[in-house]
Amino acid sequence: MPILACGIGDRILRFSISGDKKITVGSLPENSICLPFSGVSRHHFAVGMDQGCWCLEDLGSRNGTLVNEKKTARCPLKPGDVIQAGMMHLVFLDGRDEDIVEIPDSLDALKKTSDFPRTADKRGDGEIFFLPGLQFPEGTVLGRSPAMVDVYQLIQRAARSDSPVLFIGETGTGKEVFARTLHLSGKRAKGPFIPVNCAAIPRDLVEAELFGIEERVATDVGKRKGKFTLADGGTLFLDEVNAFPYDLQAKILRAVEGREIHPVGADKPVLSDFRIIAALNREPEDLLDSGKLRNDLYHRIATLEIRLPPLRKRDADIPCFTRAFLAETALQEGKPIGGLDRKVLQILQDYPYPGNVRELHSILRAMVIVANPGEILDLHHVPARLLASAVGNMPSVPLPAPNAGGKKDLHKLLADTAHAHITQALKTCGGNVTRTADYLGVSRKGLQKMMTRLGIKAGR
Repeated sequence: MPILACGIGDRILRFSISGDKKITVGSLPENSICLPFSGVSRHHFAVGMDQGCWCLEDLGSRNGTLVNEKKTARCPLKPGDVIQAGMMHLVFLDGRDEDIVEIPDSLDALKKTSDFPRTADKRGDGEIFFLPGLQFPEGTVLGRSPAMVDVYQLIQRAARSDSPVLFIGETGTGKEVFARTLHLSGKRAKGPFIPVNCAAIPRDLVEAELFGIEERVATDVGKRKGKFTLADGGTLFLDEVNAFPYDLQAKILRAVEGREIHPVGADKPVLSDFRIIAALNREPEDLLDSGKLRNDLYHRIATLEIRLPPLRKRDADIPCFTRAFLAETALQEGKPIGGLDRKVLQILQDYPYPGNVRELHSILRAMVIVANPGEILDLHHVPARLLASAVGNMPSVPLPAPNAGGKKDLHKLLADTAHAHITQALKTCGGNVTRTADYLGVSRKGLQKMMTRLGIKAGR
């Protein structure tokens, strides 16, 4: 994968070049690579494959395009060639494919990848699981870790039944996505799916929201159906059901058991045929012991429990999530992404993700927003908290044994610790001193001085 690299201040920007289409470089955002700097024309030059050779073509730029200090309208490129467009100097490099994770650059390409399926009933040499009839919501990205395959299999079996299901998982693990999957894959797929965020409903409105309300019960309040009635023929999903007041949980239990709904102010109940799916973001035992969840309601909604593992326990899923989320975000932002440095992918896999999949999605969106169009995402785009976490995860240096006098040499201990951390950081950053300095939060000059003093040499 060829790369165009240029320096801006103390940063090196890298842009990958795909072999299947021509890329354009210019000052307008609509270009594959946007360089809004002095002397760069709106559409300055293009690079593409022609008869097996990489070629540059000037696009009628105002100041012309120079290759190795010679003005050219069209010429072949070889690794090491220097391209000048206005004040910008770019180097054409023969990139190493194993260093860059490619990102699909169109909606069609994204949907053709196995990272972005709508169903899980695909066969082939690369098949990891086969779940016929399991239907996922549009845009669902499937993890392939053994823990997630177990989850899909449980959902597949639960879809054949109409019994209540309880999802248990931390915030951001995808409880609503999998509740929708269960609905779409079951007998009630043609009916409504009614999600309820139980923690978001004000206490004084809970009964009206859930069970409905009749005319003239309160001033300026008209008759409306509640969530239980709207779910007739379909599925009612109660997320964080423990957030409801303890006394209200008894009324929910009666509604679930009898399928009879009592709207506020009504003289007689309303019948509703629905399937109940609930979710908790804490362990049921903790909620039962603290009195935040009724024992009888828990046993009624937990006919089958499906536990969703946190992302930190299935880091093998992070690469496919990353490719799909970056491609999706690039499309939404209208900003092509040249790829992802594998060193960054390793940092993403090592981070613990307290916010789980939702947090990963947010991190990747932030990286796309701060990147230039067409740029390869590297350490400069990684949020500070991830870099800090990566530094904190570096291996510790054991204390040296006491010397003959029973004392420790503090200066040697500090030097050994600094040597170990800098060496590990250089390895993480591929031997690039500038990126390593940014990674460690020091200046490039300061890092070079420390490396000289400690006898550390840069390089892959």
